[in-house]
Amino acid sequence: MFSNRWIAVAFLAMAAVTYAEPSTQPSTQPAKRPARLVQPWSKVTDLSDEQRERIAAVHSEIADKINELRDEEQDRCRAILTAEQRAALEATLARESAERKAKSSQKKPG
Repeated sequence: MFSNRWIAVAFLAMAAVTYAEPSTQPSTQPAKRPARLVQPWSKVTDLSDEQRERIAAVHSEIADKINELRDEEQDRCRAILTAEQRAALEATLARESAERKAKSSQKKPG
């Protein structure tokens, strides 16, 4: 159920990107590297550099909004929990993070 919700949020974000008016103001942030597009935009082979940059900017903006919503959801759900439940949740998350790190370090050569 949780992943279905995020799939729906991602779909809505992509729909918003598709139908949103493009910003006419230039970005004030310097480009660190060429824009790396995600699918399906990466499959369009004849995009100009300006189009690539604008699509990447929209993607970045929406990704930031999704992250903010995810953080808000986490904060609001944690506020519902009791102190004991929050402590148990934090312990579970810490354990899972440690397991992922251990698994990741086993995959790295060397």
